[in-house]
Amino acid sequence: MKNSAILAVAVSVSFLLTACAPVSTSVKNEQAALTTDENVKLASVYETKGELGLALKFYKLAVEENKNSADIYFALGNVNLKMKLYKDAEDAYKKVLELKPASPAAYNNLSWLYLQTNELGKAEEAAKKAVKSGPHEIYAYLDTLGVVQIRMGKLTEAEENLKEAVALIPPEEKEGLKQIFNHQLELYKKTNDESKASSVQNKLNQLN
Repeated sequence: MKNSAILAVAVSVSFLLTACAPVSTSVKNEQAALTTDENVKLASVYETKGELGLALKFYKLAVEENKNSADIYFALGNVNLKMKLYKDAEDAYKKVLELKPASPAAYNNLSWLYLQTNELGKAEEAAKKAVKSGPHEIYAYLDTLGVVQIRMGKLTEAEENLKEAVALIPPEEKEGLKQIFNHQLELYKKTNDESKASSVQNKLNQLN
């Protein structure tokens, strides 16, 4: 479960109408007039629309104006990760950890990054640090750790962590629970445990 807690920004309709349209035609002129907060808001809008190149451009501008914001670096890392710019994403997440050492979300996303680059040892280490660093949403970090361990072939450890994730996730987090169940199904497919797989599938069906 990718719990990326991307910087959430509320943007009014008036801002969208006055800021978004001109930027696409004259980005350079708009940039000079924008504050850090405005750059972040605009980047968030473009990210939501799937225009990741423009989102990246404005997050970079925001970082240039405020090099001490872990939140902005985190958002920058998330966009880089979505764009598969792994080195840039890694650098951004590491900057988050410089500014805010106990940042489980940054460790969690680093783990997913290393999973995608097939650096499984680093992925496991980062996921374990996420679990250790944050009691909040620990179920998400346990799920990440479980997924990494499945890929590493550490199936017993993966099963334990995924079970704990299921036990800790709030009942209202149905989408997250579905993802954990799907990871358990992946695990039991590897272990050929049809009984456990069937039990998990039944629970998953009840959520749909």
